Amino acid sequence: MAGEKKMAMTIEDYRRFKSEIIDAGITMDFMLPEFADSINKFAFMEGCLSFPGQTIKTQRHKWVKVKADNHKSTLYFSVWNDDSEEGYDKDKYLMMAYETACVQHEIDHLDGKTMYDRQLVLSPWKRENEKIGRNTKVLIKKGSESKTIKYKKFEQMEKDGWTLAEV
Repeated sequence: MAGEKKMAMTIEDYRRFKSEIIDAGITMDFMLPEFADSINKFAFMEGCLSFPGQTIKTQRHKWVKVKADNHKSTLYFSVWNDDSEEGYDKDKYLMMAYETACVQHEIDHLDGKTMYDRQLVLSPWKRENEKIGRNTKVLIKKGSESKTIKYKKFEQMEKDGWTLAEV
């Protein structure tokens, strides 16, 4: 598409990489880059020239600080959209997300990691304690006395000093 900005990052040599926003003509070189700080995470569909035609969902930081030998100041990359008074700008947000993820991706390469090391693998959420259904039989105790009853009755008896012994 005409006028569409695309992000490309390439490793130039040992511990150096270059970032180009192709249509904007912006280039950034980093010598010995390293992460100074990062916070929060976001999911990102990522591809890599090392794995042609493959894309995976990765987990990247929303905000990173990068220090590099050839930059006097710390560089900040963020996916946050600063245009709060103008409203949400999707194109700007996506461009910032690409840049932030690409910086992390290329530094990972320099550290010997690939996108597969950052793959987002979701596991099913599991309740820490098993939920007790109202009709589940439970053992309750009060002093030396114990009873097996349905949980819904225990809810009322708990006020009288009965405690749940086991499910």
